Amino acid sequence: MSERGVFQWFLGVGALLALCWAAGGCADTESVAVFRTQVSELHDLLQADAQRQESVAASLPTEDPQRPQADALAAAARAREQVIAAGIARIDEVLAEAANPTDPLSETVGAAAPLLPISLRGPLVLGTAALVTALRAWRLKAGLSSVARGLSAAMREDEEFRACFMRHANTFRSTQTPTAKRVVDEATSPKPLLALPI
Repeated sequence: MSERGVFQWFLGVGALLALCWAAGGCADTESVAVFRTQVSELHDLLQADAQRQESVAASLPTEDPQRPQADALAAAARAREQVIAAGIARIDEVLAEAANPTDPLSETVGAAAPLLPISLRGPLVLGTAALVTALRAWRLKAGLSSVARGLSAAMREDEEFRACFMRHANTFRSTQTPTAKRVVDEATSPKPLLALPI
């Protein structure tokens, strides 16, 4: 794991611990679902703002001196909306894992939860679901990064493979998920990109 990845991991664990401390043992799936609803309302507002900013930018002629600033404001508004949308997706993953465990760790905690005091059940089940979801995302990202590095190495060593892959990269990209598209971008870019998204 890179230095940046280690920092992000510790930052995430710190945020999770702070959330558990702030929740004081009162977190349960219902309160998280209420929080998700509130975040969803925020997302709707940000989405409307992004659409408004994009329409303002689109209404300006390309040679208008205000167009670059309008484009930047629209891009920033869309980025804010996408961050909240990604957060909602992570909340949904945690709630789904808590409700229907798919990992041996969350299945074990789910089976043991009825034996614990009620005040510990919700935080333990949600915390385990959050941990399992984060580990799953980390494994996926690590696996995709490995694929991108492998493609890059193969293209450096085999010019025929490189030419064939570059010829078909756009076709391959068009049939993939956003994360898989990013793997192709990593492999075909002459310079390193920032990081693979989850």
